[in-house]
Amino acid sequence: MTTTDDDAPRPLDGIRILAVEQMAALPFATQLLARLGAEV
Repeated sequence: MTTTDDDAPRPLDGIRILAVEQMAALPFATQLLARLGAEV
């Protein structure tokens, strides 16, 4: 059985982040945190 990127554990699995953005770059940073496994 091969593993895909979806099956692999991500560095921020199990971390919950409350995002309150007011600047232009912050929504992008929040997106990156979510891709790393954080619950945003």
